[in-house]
Amino acid sequence: MWWPSVTLLKKKKKDGLSVHISSLEHETLVNKTERIPLPGFQSEYLMGVDVFHQLHCLNMLRKALYPGRYPASSLKTRDGKKVNYGNWLHMDHCIESLRQSLTCQADTSPNTFRWLPDTKILVPSLGTVHICRNFSKIQEWTAARFVDIDAATRRKHVEANGEIVDYGNEPNPEVAPHAGDAPEGWRVNLDDL
Repeated sequence: MWWPSVTLLKKKKKDGLSVHISSLEHETLVNKTERIPLPGFQSEYLMGVDVFHQLHCLNMLRKALYPGRYPASSLKTRDGKKVNYGNWLHMDHCIESLRQSLTCQADTSPNTFRWLPDTKILVPSLGTVHICRNFSKIQEWTAARFVDIDAATRRKHVEANGEIVDYGNEPNPEVAPHAGDAPEGWRVNLDDL
């Protein structure tokens, strides 16, 4: 059975989560995106390819299975008694993202079975052959279009006149969708999960 190597699951500098596309390519998108707030890129648009987000999510779930090795991914707080709300919310998002991808792509490769005469049981054959896209070509395409969007760049915006405005000094109540404390009423004890 093939399993993505850890190398594929680790975030790379040119990982396909932030690539630039032209205004013509942007016009073909169903979901519109923003222009890139970096000098020289402000007429281009920012997007990511979802397979790289899905690989990120798979890696997050993998790390959550090994909290001793990856303590930052643990669902427990440092005292081990409560749920780390930010990590839980991130995992919940990742599970939903992967569920949507699996049902959307719906791999219909046939899973076959075989009989084990010694133990008299029918078991699935896990060596299913899949017909795949050329992942190397996808990686090449995104690497050629990579644009480095760091935390400071995320506080900048290309305004309607084409000017890049830095909002980094203004208050930012929502740093990230999973940041901050659990909402009121959140059941934070581990037994509540």
